[in-house]
Amino acid sequence: MLRRGIILLIMAIAIQSGIKAQNDLEVTSIRSPQFNATYDLDDSVNVEVSLKNNGPNVIIVGDYIHFDVKVSTADTTIFYNVIESAIVNLGVNNGQSFTLLRNLKLDSESNYQICASVNGTDLYPTNTSKVSGPCVSFVVGVEEQMIKANKVYFIDNRIRFELSQALPSTQYRILDLSGKVLKDGILDRVNQQEAIFKAPAKGLYFLQLRDLKGKQGTYKFIVR
Repeated sequence: MLRRGIILLIMAIAIQSGIKAQNDLEVTSIRSPQFNATYDLDDSVNVEVSLKNNGPNVIIVGDYIHFDVKVSTADTTIFYNVIESAIVNLGVNNGQSFTLLRNLKLDSESNYQICASVNGTDLYPTNTSKVSGPCVSFVVGVEEQMIKANKVYFIDNRIRFELSQALPSTQYRILDLSGKVLKDGILDRVNQQEAIFKAPAKGLYFLQLRDLKGKQGTYKFIVR
């Protein structure tokens, strides 16, 4: 109670002195559960994330950080509001890991998606970050139904691939190693496909495909 009282006092002083109660915080990755993994029905997982403070303020020990977590299956979507305390001073450009949900039971045979984002803190309730929170997808209790893509490669700021079967309203997403979605869209109903993608850096990326019936496939490609 004393610590929270001190935080509220600091916040009141900041407001009275004209300091804007805002800061740039970013969930940079979801450390757990694992991207594109397969879990058994009734397994339990922790939802762990990495948070980065982009500034301009230091997040002090004891400041309460407010997160949003979304857990989706083919049938349901559940939202969690999670509050965690900073356990060390979080300086500008520094990071810290947080466990937002513990022993989350995977009780549905489905394709899961978990997304996490940060709203702000008690001292800095407005998060000025323009970066969307990352998501991870994985399968629970069933064999994944695959959309098959062949010859996935990157050239001239385009990712090119060939679908084994052209299906209506097939969605695509391009993700980095942390599971962050860098681009998404809807494919044309043709076998030969390409999508413009300006990669932020060289390295390994993922192409994820999903149709209206829940079939999906994930493929790696390298930007050199």
